[in-house]
Amino acid sequence: MNGTLALWYQSRTQGPPQTEPSRRSSDAPSVQLHVNLWRDIDKDFNFLDVGFLLEDVSDMDRLNLYIPGPIDGASIYDLSNALKDADTLNAVFNQVAVIQHNADQHFIVATESDKQRVIHHVEPSRDLAISPVTVPGRGRGTTVALNTAFSMP
Repeated sequence: MNGTLALWYQSRTQGPPQTEPSRRSSDAPSVQLHVNLWRDIDKDFNFLDVGFLLEDVSDMDRLNLYIPGPIDGASIYDLSNALKDADTLNAVFNQVAVIQHNADQHFIVATESDKQRVIHHVEPSRDLAISPVTVPGRGRGTTVALNTAFSMP
């Protein structure tokens, strides 16, 4: 697999997403994309770990990620439970973080900087739409769309 990752959102109120910063609505979400490639050469496997830090999502209907290779739903795992481990949680946020509230579909994390973040559990078969994409001259890719109908605490 080689190529480019793409990330875009679909608005609840506007037409197609705007790609030029000068045209973006003030309601556009703020997104930080975190991508890690974990490789274990001895065991011959690789993991692509993708995380999103989203803010101002009131106008976001869906978040889409294009991956330049074939992916099936059975290959996607929710890593949110791994974040309940204190060492892992602190490593991800690069500061001391504690779980303040734990619910069925999410948990709330607080950091030393007094920021609170909601970590959602994702059930791939329920929360994701996975679509193969054929790119002329490049082969198959995959679009993974995150439905944003998560309940906010």
